[in-house]
Amino acid sequence: MSTFPRISLKPEVADHLRSVFLNKEVLAAVGHQVAESRFQKLLTCLSHPPSHTCIRASTHLAPLEEIRHKLAEELEKTREAAQLRGGGRRSVRQRRASRRPRLRPGDRGQPKVHEGRGRRVRPL
Repeated sequence: MSTFPRISLKPEVADHLRSVFLNKEVLAAVGHQVAESRFQKLLTCLSHPPSHTCIRASTHLAPLEEIRHKLAEELEKTREAAQLRGGGRRSVRQRRASRRPRLRPGDRGQPKVHEGRGRRVRPL
């Protein structure tokens, strides 16, 4: 059973995906029941957030350090919002973690820059 809510798609998007996954060729090859289960599996996979997210940033518009700083701020806001939604008491590990300095260079969770065709900033 999935812990994520079922994805809600616009009707035209759902119709398009259904027409691709439940077309005549697929139904003839694998049958209606298998095709329908594959379609449901697709919807389940689409409802899960990605485990990794890559961000492309143009260093022509802003220096790399500024981009890292803004990304660190956004990550911190996200963490704080998640803690507020969680409510309740915090564990000893969470209390200790809140006393540690956050997102210094070299710390775990610091965005990494990968060189390549462009510069990509990826949070851990």
